[in-house]
Amino acid sequence: MEILDKDNKVLSRRIQNDKELLRLKEVLKNDHANLESERRTLEAQNLVLCKTMENKFLLSQNKDLQKTLDHLEKKLSKEQTQTLKNHLVTEENGALIQVNSHLEHQIREVRYSLQGESILDIALDSLLEEKKELKVQKAALKKDLTELRKTESRERSQQEKRTALRGENGNLRRDQEVLRGNIRDQENLPSCSQAETKSPCLLATFFYRK
Repeated sequence: MEILDKDNKVLSRRIQNDKELLRLKEVLKNDHANLESERRTLEAQNLVLCKTMENKFLLSQNKDLQKTLDHLEKKLSKEQTQTLKNHLVTEENGALIQVNSHLEHQIREVRYSLQGESILDIALDSLLEEKKELKVQKAALKKDLTELRKTESRERSQQEKRTALRGENGNLRRDQEVLRGNIRDQENLPSCSQAETKSPCLLATFFYRK
């Protein structure tokens, strides 16, 4: 019974562990969903930010360049104006390259922030593997418990058989004592010639003790 109590306690702990694993799994799922939502939000914010920064930067550059270009066009010849336009276009391209570099940096930061999902996936996989191992151990414990119950049933049956045999042995001993007493009484009986003159009660002694 002590072994069964210990096994029951172990099974209870295993069940509690299973419940805790399920709870952690739900927490991880919720965290994963929250991270997915945050990722989408960050992507949307990143796109808006990129467009906003790009538009603001380009508008500012265009205004400044247009003012400068208008001012210089009044003073320079057509050839000089074309050369200046080419130079300004080159500068604008350089500014766009800087904007693209800045956006790529932001995208890398967003990707680094999303790497936490892989960590959660690894933790979830680890918990699932541990749960599988616990299920295997639980099945093994159930099998051991079944074997223990069978063994206990066999021992109880053997104990009942031993008790019955003791009772039968006691009955046999009593019967042997009765037989010995009958034999002694028979040996003490008088001979047939003497029995004719004695009381018939003596002849009934053997049957009475039997």
